[in-house]
Amino acid sequence: MGQEKTEIKINTKYPSIEDLQLRAKKRSPKFAFEYLDGGIIIKNNKIKKMSKTKVLIKGSVAVLFLLVTNCAKQPKNVYKAEVISMIPKPTQVQKGTGVFTLDDTTIIVYSDSSEAKEKAHQLGALLGVEPSKVQPSKSQEASSNSITLKISDEGMKDKEGYTLDISEEHIIISAPHGTGLFYGIQTLRQLLPKTYKTSVSIANTVCKIPVVKITDSPKFAWRGMMLDVSRHFFPADSVKRFIDHLARYKFNIFHIHLTDDQGWRFDSEKYPKLTEIGAWRVDRSGKRWFDREPQQLGEKPTYGGFYTKEELKDIVAYARSKHMEVLPEIDVPGHSRAIVASYPELGCATMPVNVATGGIDSNNTINPGKEEVYGFIDDIIEEVAEIFPFPYIHIGGDETIKTNWSTDPFCQKKIKEEGLHEVDELQSYFIKRVEKIVNSQGKKLIGWDEILEGGLAPDATVMSWRGVKGGIKSANMGHDVIMAPNSHAYFNLFQGDPKFEPDAHSKLWLKDVYDFNPVIDEIAPEKRHRVLGGHGALWTEFVPNLGHAEYMLFPRMLALSESLWSLKKSNWHELLTNIHHEFRRLDTDGINYSKSIYHVNIVSEVNAAGNRMVELFTQSESKNIRYTIDGSEPTIHSTLYKDAFEVPKKSFVLRAAAFKDDRMQGSLVADETFDDHLAIGNVAVVNPGTSETKSTYKLTDGVQGSKTYVDGRWVSIPSKQDLVVELLLDPSKKINAVSMNFLQDPAEYIFWPVEVILSIAKDGKKFVTHKKSKIDREHQYTGIKKVRFNLNEKDVKAIKIRAVNKGGIRAELKRQGSLFIDEIKVD
Repeated sequence: MGQEKTEIKINTKYPSIEDLQLRAKKRSPKFAFEYLDGGIIIKNNKIKKMSKTKVLIKGSVAVLFLLVTNCAKQPKNVYKAEVISMIPKPTQVQKGTGVFTLDDTTIIVYSDSSEAKEKAHQLGALLGVEPSKVQPSKSQEASSNSITLKISDEGMKDKEGYTLDISEEHIIISAPHGTGLFYGIQTLRQLLPKTYKTSVSIANTVCKIPVVKITDSPKFAWRGMMLDVSRHFFPADSVKRFIDHLARYKFNIFHIHLTDDQGWRFDSEKYPKLTEIGAWRVDRSGKRWFDREPQQLGEKPTYGGFYTKEELKDIVAYARSKHMEVLPEIDVPGHSRAIVASYPELGCATMPVNVATGGIDSNNTINPGKEEVYGFIDDIIEEVAEIFPFPYIHIGGDETIKTNWSTDPFCQKKIKEEGLHEVDELQSYFIKRVEKIVNSQGKKLIGWDEILEGGLAPDATVMSWRGVKGGIKSANMGHDVIMAPNSHAYFNLFQGDPKFEPDAHSKLWLKDVYDFNPVIDEIAPEKRHRVLGGHGALWTEFVPNLGHAEYMLFPRMLALSESLWSLKKSNWHELLTNIHHEFRRLDTDGINYSKSIYHVNIVSEVNAAGNRMVELFTQSESKNIRYTIDGSEPTIHSTLYKDAFEVPKKSFVLRAAAFKDDRMQGSLVADETFDDHLAIGNVAVVNPGTSETKSTYKLTDGVQGSKTYVDGRWVSIPSKQDLVVELLLDPSKKINAVSMNFLQDPAEYIFWPVEVILSIAKDGKKFVTHKKSKIDREHQYTGIKKVRFNLNEKDVKAIKIRAVNKGGIRAELKRQGSLFIDEIKVD
């Protein structure tokens, strides 16, 4: 090639001569460099002096390319990992010194294995490495500046196990199976700098990864997570992204809840009405799930959807590419209103029913007394088995409303024919017959722990959700068990102060998930191998889309992955630190998550002296909480919280936030309104003279309960009786009014009273009825009912409030439940 003269203007901020020498040697060891008065010149490997502002290059195009590449086009972005943090925690981690530099010269090589080749190309796509730089290895030794993936069982027998060896020269991921390689890649992914976005080209990018050696394998073989696509339909792309999240943290079972009262999501060739009718419901968006009215005459169902068989097969294939199995659930005999709406002859209802709009519905069971029901299930299970290759099929079996079975002639006939004694035994009969159908397709049956009722099917696997008792019993009986307790693994529950969280019910904080251990002491040691592992669940009554689902999953799913994968999980504070770092990675990848662990919780109590005390804390155990009591926004200069403190006897608003350095953590400022009134700090006696008598300051602490019973501010009686509260007062103070709040949450069988009666006692003992207030319950929705009595009375030593309990008014809720009361305010 001919010589050409090229002139390039540069300044003296190019890399040091040592750096140029090192980088040039990677390309060609023949070139040598010197630093000469602020500039360099290369001519046939010889150095010439030059001016500070000009570089004269005479030589081949190759020489010109070398200088331009090394000097003029410096990487635009340099990423470096600041800390090593991994979730779930690996079995063994040996930290080294130095970094491996990933740049556009890095190659990915793989051993002579189709699995290694497949994973190498997956890693290349993840890191943005050009396909041409993903190559088969040519020798047993790792190449310099390379990432090597190889199948090897040296020192590792678990197919899900792997070793990850990162040095300054190369990265080697080794595993006995492609599954282990995949999990090794997920760990490597967490070692990337947290602001480095994967799945983009690494051209003009340098990524520095810490030197470390990791040996890892899982604690449990079953690490599952359920997504309910019945209550709200999630498009196939959203389901795949959900699978991505699971794979990232080493879950290996994706449980898809395909059918329920509110929608059938599986396209059946033999029963087309299941999608023509059962997949659609009347749209009640915007109304709370448990307050939605049923479909009315003339209304058209427009909300819903379903998956074609090809879409489901594609989801299965996608999950398997992430080394994840898909567990399908067809929920029977309860939660089957979509079936009965589509094919009324399969149910117990005497009148046609519609697909449920939400809430709680009766007449939602198929009929275990009819033989055609078993033919239907046989057909459906055959179709399901054809799509889902996983050896298990989940048949639900939970929360079956058996009321109709007691009077249904088909059910009663079946009970008599089979020599059964009660409807629980009829359910057991049903489950045992369904198990034979499942087994006939070469599959094993899984059901929720209610399948224990009346006797467990011979080879059934129990998924224990109502705590762990069902799992303990099943394991001790010799059955396989998957622990999925709502107390530790239900992610549809509140994860912070309900006042600031999206609508949900009950409560599950991050620490509860962290404390989850599927193996319980009450299981006999020789039976503990029956515990296959653990399982999380995201029911979607309150979760209409993927963004909301991500908010409910993260960070709690991170703690669950730690409980199910890590042989020795991180201590609590280590996990909090790792989650804090992981949040930055979630930000980079555009994943929605909750910051509730940083939000301040405000707890008000009245001490024995009648003084209002306030405690502030965060789930992240922040030591830098700042607060104000004048209603202003807290800043880093506001009062530092140190310990529980007494608040003034006046009405005010307390605001609080946690800070790290000089920045607020979380996404909101917590606040609480404190009212002052005549009864502040007085002891209230609930249900005096009964076995359930209790004294409390909670009704007179000046803080109102929110719209959920789990906020810790309400006082209740869990029995079927009326609620009575007595409260002593200062007779020297004139009383103008008495008010109180009652909570209603039909889903939790919490109802407003039908009448509230106020009595007063001027001698402190003999109560005289003063006023009554009836509550209009034409509609029964979730909410707070305020009852106020105007008095204008003097010399009152005590008041008594009686709330009359009559239970629910809707047909499906017509039973007595609990009464909840809070803040008896005396003005």
